[in-house]
Order: sequence, then structure tokens, then C-alpha cells
Amino acid sequence: RPVHVSFFDHDKNQQVSFNAGTKIFGGWSRGQNEQRSFSFFARSQYGDSEFKYPLFDELPYNSYQNFILRNSGQDWMRSSIHDAALTSLMRGSGLEFLEHNPAATYINGEYWGVYNMREKLNEHTIAAKFNLDPDDITILEAEGIIVQGDNSEYLQLIDYVSNSDLRSNINFQYVVDRVDLKNYALYQATQIYFNNWDWPGNNIKFWTHPEGKWRWFLYDTDFGFGAPWEVGWFNDGTTDDYQDNTLNHALEPNGPGWPNPPWSTQLFRALITNMNFRNQFLATDHLPRSEKHLSNPRKNSACKRIITTHLSCVC
Repeated sequence: RPVHVSFFDHDKNQQVSFNAGTKIFGGWSRGQNEQRSFSFFARSQYGDSEFKYPLFDELPYNSYQNFILRNSGQDWMRSSIHDAALTSLMRGSGLEFLEHNPAATYINGEYWGVYNMREKLNEHTIAAKFNLDPDDITILEAEGIIVQGDNSEYLQLIDYVSNSDLRSNINFQYVVDRVDLKNYALYQATQIYFNNWDWPGNNIKFWTHPEGKWRWFLYDTDFGFGAPWEVGWFNDGTTDDYQDNTLNHALEPNGPGWPNPPWSTQLFRALITNMNFRNQFLATDHLPRSEKHLSNPRKNSACKRIITTHLSCVC
């Protein structure tokens, strides 16, 4: 539906306003949370074809086709920073994630609380990050479901790795030619480090373009560092979630329909059999870590510093 959106700075001075379209955003959180998430779209039919304003402090461009006011998903009414804090740990790593700013939100003059203003994961966001034509971008999710573009090349890739011995470097080269393995290794290592149990059978999107290789996008890590609402939710309750073996979780060949069904671990299981990829995965850098506390993110000084910064924005 059509709406009018205004942005104010910290001193309550209006900076810019737009006419836009909006709709309810999200999956489970649509019915789970009273504070609904919203997506906003710039369309000429509403009056503005672009949002021309620096919506996100960390991004170098000032033009957007859309953005989201997110209620923090499964982290709603808890820390409200879970996904924004975790994904921002990867800033500067080369791994794609959705930028954010906290936003105190009013709807028709009524206060609706603090939201996470986020980029929207679509072709326009990817095009802006990589200076591409959005019409050239293919985005898939889950086991190859089309978000935009065509899934035939990806399905051929999965069929190949399912029926080939990737221990052979000759066979492995087929994957090297089609997958950005540096990106994939970092993506897998990040999700494993985060102990994200709402993955890999959920919250997985990947993309490519005609001159590129398949890349994976980090988003919706609300379950990272353990479920937001209860320590021990995914184990016997006697150990902290950060001690779970998420590597086994990501390599499980016979997982349930959620969170790690066989299709969701298939590519990683196939690639890890190749010693070149295995060594690349083990050597993956850019994780927020220290030698002493690699296994315990709650004691990692880099993690604590970034999380504390995010917390100060909502308290």
C-alpha cells in the first residue's frame, strides 16, 4: 500500500521524505511477533523511483530501490540485535551481508519501537554492491528454488557433484569453474562458527551473473551463538550451545527436514572430500576470533566489542 516515509536525525531534524509502497515482511515473525516487519519499495507509481539518501552509514552509495524495517525475527523482545550484530562481524571479509542502522519508528504518530533498518536481499542490493545490471543477476534459495533468473546451471552443478568423485582434481575442476570457492569456504566457516542452527536447510540464498561464479549471501542468523531464547535448546540442556559440533551439523548426510536435510549439506559434503578444498576451508581467515578463544565466541574480544556497540544503539 502507498505510504509516506520521513527520516529524522538524532536531533529530531527531518532529513528527507519519500512516497513509497510498503507491505508486511518476514516468515515466522509475521504471526509470531506483534511488532511486524515492513519492506518499503521505491516505485514511480508511488511518486519516487529511488530512495536517494544515505540510509546506511557503512555503505558508499546513496540510492536504493528498497529497504526493510526488521523486528529482529526470532530475537524479537530479547536482544533485538542478534542478526545485525553477528553479520556485521564479517564486515571487511568479502562476504556479502545486509547492512543495518537502528531506527526508532513511528507509524501515524504512534511509537512502534526500535527496528533494525536493513537492506533487502534482492537483485538491486547485489547489483549495487558489485556494480552489476540487476537484470543479469540470478538468485536462488534452498535447493535451487528460483527467486530471480534461471536455476538450470545450478541444478546441473548439483547433479554433477552428486554423481562424481570430487577427490579427483579433474572432476573437482568442474566445480572450481562454477563456484567461488573462497566465498563458499568463508560462508560455511562463518555459519559453523556462528553455530547457526536455523541453517543450512533454511535461510540460504546464493547468486550469480553471466560473467561470475556462484556466491552465497549471509543473512538471518537469529539462531547464531545459540538460540536466542534458551541456552541448550538444541542439545540436552546441560551444555552451552557454543559447544555444539556445528561442523557435524553442516556435514550431516541424513538430517531431518529441518534444520539440515540431506540436500542442504550435499555440496559441502562433496567438496570436503577434495583435499584442495579441505585445506582451503581449514585455512579460511577473516573470522572474528582470537587464538585463545576460537571455540568460545562469548569470550572473544572482537565479538564482545562489536556486540556491545550494537547493544548501545538499542538501550
